[in-house]
Amino acid sequence: AGECRRVLRPGGRLLLVGPHEDHLLSLRQRLYDRVNPTPDLLGELPEGFGIVSDELLRYPLSLPATDLANLIGMTPHSFRSHPERQQALIESGLADLQVAMRLLLLQRH
Repeated sequence: AGECRRVLRPGGRLLLVGPHEDHLLSLRQRLYDRVNPTPDLLGELPEGFGIVSDELLRYPLSLPATDLANLIGMTPHSFRSHPERQQALIESGLADLQVAMRLLLLQRH
């Protein structure tokens, strides 16, 4: 945040985008025995910034097996979870997958 404050002029905006706590939750529940909470995108408001907007983008996602395998492959879950669980999930499919992203727009004072 310090570097952003340095390069943004007063009134400049910074968009933070990150996973909401239930982003891909059904996928994580099938890959792990225990699902760790998603860290908060912001933690605490950086000095010199105010919140302009805080939005949640949420939508269902229905993927065929090949795309589900690709999704797993492009996330940290590909190397954190057991390959056997990944394969079982790909073979059985996942009907209730939800994308949930937090979009936080900050403005420099």
